Amino acid sequence: MQKIIITSLLFLICSTGFASEANLVWTTPSLNSSGSMPCGGGDIGLNIWVEKGDLFFYISRSGTYDENNTLLKQGRFRIHLTPNPFTGSTDFRQELKLTDGSVEITSNGVKVRLWVDVFHPVVHVEIKSKHVVSSEFQYESWRYQDRFIRKGEGQQNSYKWAPPKGLLMTRDSISASGNTVTFFHRNPEKTVFDVAVNQQGLESVKSQLMNPIGNLISGGRAMGSNLRFKKTETGIYAGTDYQAWVFESIKPFTSQQISITLNTLQTKDIPEWEKGLNKTISSISPKADRKKTRAWWYAFQNRSFIQAEGEAAELTNNYTLFRYMLGCNAFGTAPTKFNGGLFTFDPVFVDSTQAFTPDYRKWGGGTMTAQNQRLVYWPMLKSGDYDMMTSQFDFYNRLLKNAELRTQVYWGHQGACFAEQLENFGLPNPSEYGWKRPSDFDKGVEYNAWLEYEWDTVLEFCQMMLDTRSYNNADITKYMPLIESAVTFFDEHYRYLAKHRGRKELDGNGHLILFPASAGETYKMANNPSSTIAALRSVLKSTGNRDSMLATIPPIPLHELNGRTLISPARTWERINNTEVPQLYPVFPWRIYGVGKDSLETAKNTYLYDPDALKFRSHVGWKQDNIFAACLGLTGEAKRLNKLKLNNGPYRFPAFWGPGFDWTPDHNWGGSGMIGLQEMLLQNSDDGKILLFPAWPREWNVHFKLHAPKNTTVEAELKNGKVINLIVFPESRKKDIQILLKQN
Repeated sequence: MQKIIITSLLFLICSTGFASEANLVWTTPSLNSSGSMPCGGGDIGLNIWVEKGDLFFYISRSGTYDENNTLLKQGRFRIHLTPNPFTGSTDFRQELKLTDGSVEITSNGVKVRLWVDVFHPVVHVEIKSKHVVSSEFQYESWRYQDRFIRKGEGQQNSYKWAPPKGLLMTRDSISASGNTVTFFHRNPEKTVFDVAVNQQGLESVKSQLMNPIGNLISGGRAMGSNLRFKKTETGIYAGTDYQAWVFESIKPFTSQQISITLNTLQTKDIPEWEKGLNKTISSISPKADRKKTRAWWYAFQNRSFIQAEGEAAELTNNYTLFRYMLGCNAFGTAPTKFNGGLFTFDPVFVDSTQAFTPDYRKWGGGTMTAQNQRLVYWPMLKSGDYDMMTSQFDFYNRLLKNAELRTQVYWGHQGACFAEQLENFGLPNPSEYGWKRPSDFDKGVEYNAWLEYEWDTVLEFCQMMLDTRSYNNADITKYMPLIESAVTFFDEHYRYLAKHRGRKELDGNGHLILFPASAGETYKMANNPSSTIAALRSVLKSTGNRDSMLATIPPIPLHELNGRTLISPARTWERINNTEVPQLYPVFPWRIYGVGKDSLETAKNTYLYDPDALKFRSHVGWKQDNIFAACLGLTGEAKRLNKLKLNNGPYRFPAFWGPGFDWTPDHNWGGSGMIGLQEMLLQNSDDGKILLFPAWPREWNVHFKLHAPKNTTVEAELKNGKVINLIVFPESRKKDIQILLKQN
């Protein structure tokens, strides 16, 4: 049983207002880890649940990769209290408290609060009881021994479907004494990075390549008051064997504190890692740290929100819950992964045929599929979460040199070549690159029917960087070399290819010939794909300093169908390989077409009549039709598709969608839902106008606060079809507001 508790909307005319709470409350324990509740902060995520009288939680942390590039969980923790407050309870309550970032569980006079320090990698567990209790605290690890990677299990790492025979996930180092247990995974110097470098012919520049996983140590230390180490024992959970390090309370208590401190460091020296861990432990100040963490979450929830009533309430509640999940990796060294983020749970509960360890997720741990990642980060502009975008921006910035070295080694020209299915060390995923390649095939191209020549995905992140400048006046100086190099690659490479085909670099109109290219993963061996053209036009226009290159970008290809003009996927293509709709990418993310823009009818025709767009239409996973409909002002379609997108997911926590095309919880499902809802409420025109309710049903009462360019925030309340409150900051931007509510 679950219920959503929504406090009354607070709208203060004299201030920016406050986000209404959408705290999630469960009144019964869960069946297993698939019924877990997320909690986190900084770069740490917890999955918390109560099962058969025990409190469990997983810990995940951003950037904790093993030697095969699996994103490792830091372990599972179990707390058993005697007498047991959870067994036979009639007042059980588990609540996610969004405005302070914690999960609180109460039952039979016992309260357990779990929270994560936003500014230090520390998990806190606080137990308080109205009567004395005793506790057992367990650290459980399935990596207590070396484990062979089984058939199908390679999908969790960079070997995917082709792991070498005998590939191991090596054991962790775990030791317990007194009231502490210390655990860590230590990568060797040679990892899958070295395998990929050799496979892809880059040994000559290996010493210059950034390598984030060699000698990486990740782990931490759990410690608690009134605890002593008791024993080790073994068990099985969700089909996976584990070893537990068991602690017991020294004496009965009414209050107990447990902390788990994490540290991740690239070093050959274990004492150096321990020194960093001890430094963090010595800095812990629970009361002060809790105060700062609560303040951060309060500010986070109030800088942006959407809260609706009636049939739209479920959508906006899930929007809020998913945004909270994104906030848990606000300061990660690695971006939030599209295929589960920090909140995956035992895979057998996602797919019964994939009964692997809790570290498992499909589509890899250190592999970043940019087409999916982008949907996690685009909504952060209008939610004002600019500080959370830097982990994704810095990811690309760290890889810039590696991408430029690929270009220089393979083709001898300038520019950064970022492939799709990109590893965290900047090279294509080795299995996607191809283990069995013709000897004369271009080494810079993935030998892959889906990914060949798909190089334009980096441009969306370049545009995001540029947009943070227009939204928040962000200083993006450090990212400009990346942006310049990314667009330079297209100029130099397509001139390079043209010269290898014939005498001229450009076509008869002085334009680049973008061939061979790819429109998403769908229209392959494409000539002048509209998605790439729109990307280059938008990024070059936003940089404002590459007019000569902008003049060489061809026009977006169009075609006629039954007397209507439509956007073409490309000028020509040789086959269709997937089900994306890149002919609508000029609408989103590139915003060349849309409400208040020229040629809106052409884009609407494409959405409404293109045979492939109609055949591929869906709300599942990374599908963007809900966004396209909103951007085109198609209110009925936007309403229908965003309801499908943001309705409760199949698991107990309603924002755990998926697996879709990827894994659970599907973060590009949630991200695309966020974008769709935002676009229904607020869009920006080319002439600086702010368009309110361009695709929002006037019968849906809503209160929102979103961000717009020029450091602008817009807070509005729609009630019974009328805008009853509107606050724009700065006040000078109020003149730019246009309300586009449509009549029923």
